[in-house]
Amino acid sequence: MKKPGILLFCLFCCFPLVSLHSIYLTNEVLNVGMYSSFAQGMFPTNVDAEFTLPGLTVIPGNSTGLSFRLDFGYTGRSLTQNPQTGAYIDWNNHEFGEDYPSSYSVLYSAWSLKFSQGLAYSPVTKGDLLTLWVSYDGRWEQAMERLEVSRDPSADKMFTSQVFPAGPLRGTPDLQGNRYMLSTALRTGFSLNLKKGTTATEDGVSISGSATIAPWWLLNDFDMFGGKSDYMKLSFSVSAGYTLLQIKRANDWNKFSMVLTDTLDYRYLDGAKVPRFAESGGIWNVGPQNLAHNITNTLRLYLYGPQFIASDCYPYMYFFLDLGYSGGYLNNTDHTISYDYFMGSAGVHVHLRLFGIFHMYYDLGYIFLPEYGKPPAHTWPGSFGFYISL
Repeated sequence: MKKPGILLFCLFCCFPLVSLHSIYLTNEVLNVGMYSSFAQGMFPTNVDAEFTLPGLTVIPGNSTGLSFRLDFGYTGRSLTQNPQTGAYIDWNNHEFGEDYPSSYSVLYSAWSLKFSQGLAYSPVTKGDLLTLWVSYDGRWEQAMERLEVSRDPSADKMFTSQVFPAGPLRGTPDLQGNRYMLSTALRTGFSLNLKKGTTATEDGVSISGSATIAPWWLLNDFDMFGGKSDYMKLSFSVSAGYTLLQIKRANDWNKFSMVLTDTLDYRYLDGAKVPRFAESGGIWNVGPQNLAHNITNTLRLYLYGPQFIASDCYPYMYFFLDLGYSGGYLNNTDHTISYDYFMGSAGVHVHLRLFGIFHMYYDLGYIFLPEYGKPPAHTWPGSFGFYISL
């Protein structure tokens, strides 16, 4: 490895540590989350933090932002593509044996240095009408056998030499070699905001889009890391909301409100080596897919209960209907395999928010169009969880 490359890598790894010290001093944003499959979601497994440099002004009357975000923690994933061929795995046919485990664990650290600039004035939001932004993002991952409190240490291993042989893996480039990966990307995007919202209301329309490039030459092909990445992604989203009903108390707090929202998303994903974390576009309990095109639509009906004790203490629930389509060539197959299918789920989400910090929720839904290779439809998954946000 050349000396300039080593110097860049060392600076890149040290930068998050310096920023973490700044985050601690300013205590801008801190999220603590739980992973539902680890110890029943009872222990924290990830922390997200953001440090924002205040006082920047480039265009008077519009906001200017410079921020550094750092996320780190643990998550779980399931194997969806054959590591050697890239083809989707049909778990119903026991492709790797009846007792072969289909899930694994990932330790990760992700960071983003972002600059944003507002333009023009929105009479709806009384703020920026258009916001443009650019960022330099990075992500480090280490994949390992499933790490769960309830897991039997003597259970079968997923990373066997028969399924994951030495050398390059076409289908899972982020899981080859020592299964360590460093991936960096340049991103840019915009948001057009014509939506006004309060604690229990939402009215208007917002539009956003982004482009991501993560080529091999952007610190994504170090020999010391077995995992590789080389991809690009385009995303576009339109979201609308309308308050159907609101009843207020004498102190102007919400007593009851009903809000209807709808979000339409489109994602294009392409690349020679697309890592798993780059996939996006899934719906409730139906994971995102590594296909070129992905379209989803989420319809929600919110019912907000009364605010109590403080303005940021209130219960709410929503009914949802999620529909999606994935199609085109399958990434990590040299464009030799194509799929197309529809996905769909519906259900209810119940949520209690306390002081804007503590969150408890319960989901119950119905999957009527599952993702490819999963068991037949008509299942009723439910989950309980809680998390902390500051």
